[in-house]
Amino acid sequence: SQGRYEEAIALYQTAIQRNPKITSFYQFLSNLLVLRDQKPKAIELLQQGIRNNPTEFLLYSALGTYLEEANRKDEAIALCDVKLHILPQG
Repeated sequence: SQGRYEEAIALYQTAIQRNPKITSFYQFLSNLLVLRDQKPKAIELLQQGIRNNPTEFLLYSALGTYLEEANRKDEAIALCDVKLHILPQG
């Protein structure tokens, strides 16, 4: 139900405020925002997550996907360039 989504969103927002280095919080919250038709907010959130965790590959990946889906292809392509420089080696 809608109330449960809003409750989960509020909990993740609080979790991010308290622990901005835990990247899974950004991922889960961005997914919830997209499910609630709030993709622009999800994009902003992932950008914030990258500012707080600039080497977290999964945040770049999620952001690139959402940018492409939002027809912001130039930004998605530029992000891919950055993402290639932080790919895990091995």
